[in-house]
Amino acid sequence: DDSIILIDDYFKSNKIEKKIGNPTNHPLNLQQVFDEGYGFVMHSNAVNIDENTAILFLAFALNEFFITNYDFKLYADTKPEFPLRGMTLKFKKDNRYFSLYPYEFSLKVWNNQARFEELLDNVEHNLKNMPSIDDILN
Repeated sequence: DDSIILIDDYFKSNKIEKKIGNPTNHPLNLQQVFDEGYGFVMHSNAVNIDENTAILFLAFALNEFFITNYDFKLYADTKPEFPLRGMTLKFKKDNRYFSLYPYEFSLKVWNNQARFEELLDNVEHNLKNMPSIDDILN
């Protein structure tokens, strides 16, 4: 996957050891490309990747992490409620639902408005504490 190759290349170019050895696309590693080295924005530009594509690559890396590790499913919303939510990760188990918007979140990280590690903490907390629809209705 090109997104993971780009992130791996960032670590190699900056001689940075990943916080989490594997997988490369772990949210702590994704955050690390913004916190350490000469900057993911500059790195993307140096390899002729424009800002929107770089953000999309981060979103794809994030997708893969949550699909592989948390059984989320990726959906494309042709009529999203908000423009940045066309790409949606959804988790469903025992009548419990949870959605993430990886492109929107990656853009927030890009603009220093959020952190990938916060997303991971929130997902883990919410998945542990998600009420079922039956709980909500009662």
